[in-house]
Amino acid sequence: MALYRLHILKQPAEPKAEAGLLSIWKYVSDPLLEMRADHIIPVYYHSKAFSVIIDWDHWKNKDSAFPEDALIWFTDGSKASSGTGSGIFGLRPNRSFSFPLGKFATVLQTEIYAILQCAYENI
Repeated sequence: MALYRLHILKQPAEPKAEAGLLSIWKYVSDPLLEMRADHIIPVYYHSKAFSVIIDWDHWKNKDSAFPEDALIWFTDGSKASSGTGSGIFGLRPNRSFSFPLGKFATVLQTEIYAILQCAYENI
């Protein structure tokens, strides 16, 4: 790359022996070589305050934590050797749909497609 840049600047392709190899870099100007590294040190917050709004009695007695008229849907997207697909299942209303998406969709795409189809169904 340095020889290419030197050629463009019409500098001699071979530096003089007395100049040394480091003298080449003063003729080379490439934004790629001057870029700084992009490095962020992760910061972990382990003491985030949270609270559980569903108490143990709801789970133990299997009481519904949702109002009776609430819509309850589950979405899923997956990938297997046979292909990819998405599905939505409605507990309330009682409906289910599956969508084959071929072999080239990623798992993220299948998950997003399931969420979008669930939103369209509810609209």
